Amino acid sequence: MSSKANISSEKVEPSMVMSSFASLNLQVGELLQAQVWAGQNSQKYSVRLIGYCEKRSVLVTAPEFNDHVILAHEGQNIVMRYFSGKNAYAFTASVLRVCNTPYPYLHVTYPVSIQEMKIRKAVRVKANVTTSVYRDDNPEIKLACTIADISFTGVQLGSTVSLGQVGDVLKLCIQVSSQGVTANISPSVVIKVASENKCQAGDGEEPLLFMYGAEFHNLDQTESFALQVLVYQNLLKGS
Repeated sequence: MSSKANISSEKVEPSMVMSSFASLNLQVGELLQAQVWAGQNSQKYSVRLIGYCEKRSVLVTAPEFNDHVILAHEGQNIVMRYFSGKNAYAFTASVLRVCNTPYPYLHVTYPVSIQEMKIRKAVRVKANVTTSVYRDDNPEIKLACTIADISFTGVQLGSTVSLGQVGDVLKLCIQVSSQGVTANISPSVVIKVASENKCQAGDGEEPLLFMYGAEFHNLDQTESFALQVLVYQNLLKGS
């Protein structure tokens, strides 16, 4: 499954709420964004939380790009961001120590406070992802479709064939890759909205394009985590 995704224009409003790092209750492996400054330029990378020692340091994996570690140096300034549902959190830090064994990771300064921001709308990632759906009672027959956008709660699907009617439950095939590991999940979705539109084609009669708004249904922990990773990855790339 290949995709070329960008982020819908969700507006973010800073709030007056200041949080503590410990109050975020982050788990080991949580996806964070590290905005690293080098000279006059800044770059954003996805990193993972390894752990933290309160009031001392936060440990994260070293930033990477195309499977290559991005060199960091002690004293380098970083803005760390974390996204959760309709909230975004940010704090400034600097690199305390660069460690290369047994794998590359960083100690960054423990934040005194964290700025909490509200995302006005539910995070929705626009995409053009070719995939397929099937029914539990007939898993051998997969129907081709395209994910137009995806959020924490649902997807918009498009297809040149009918996928079902409002109320139908489908299984969506999604591939999520993170840190060199690829997982295939099949979350259930319930069709909430269905419409038919003419779409542009070559010569001859214009084919129908079936569009669906579908909501995720009865996600297990693995599916929920994988979908969060997928949305966060694209959110971090576009923020």
